[in-house]
Amino acid sequence: MKSVIERFFDAVDFRRYKNGEPMPRELAFLGLIGETGEVADILKKHLWHGADLDREHFIEELGDVAWYAAALAWADCRRDPRPRTDYLKRSGEDVAGMPGGILYGQLEFSNAHLDTLGYVEALAAWAGATLDDVLEANMAKLDRRYPNGFVEGGGVR
Repeated sequence: MKSVIERFFDAVDFRRYKNGEPMPRELAFLGLIGETGEVADILKKHLWHGADLDREHFIEELGDVAWYAAALAWADCRRDPRPRTDYLKRSGEDVAGMPGGILYGQLEFSNAHLDTLGYVEALAAWAGATLDDVLEANMAKLDRRYPNGFVEGGGVR
């Protein structure tokens, strides 16, 4: 049985963003910046302005950060032509000029890209949740919003 993070990578098909094309790296990067800003704003309002923490909204935004972090990792990953059946195995090789890496099927991601998931996990723990909770919530939200997969302008809100 696959782990939640493996199902997360499978569920969000970054390779079919638009017309079968992968999401452009620049779009993934800008999305990551935007969603990180939303998380920071929630924290700022809670920690410095005394606003109640809307835990559900916080977890939802953390899921969006995770989504764009994974999208950026997909955009920058190295495709390995060797068939693999071992998922999420550590690699000792450099990926995209960065040390280490994570193998996921035939794709290899840099640890530098996936470190963002570690920060998401730490913030989730601070809010009393787990990384699995964040990823599950994100997959459920995307299933509700895009019941037939991503279609530009076709999300249900």
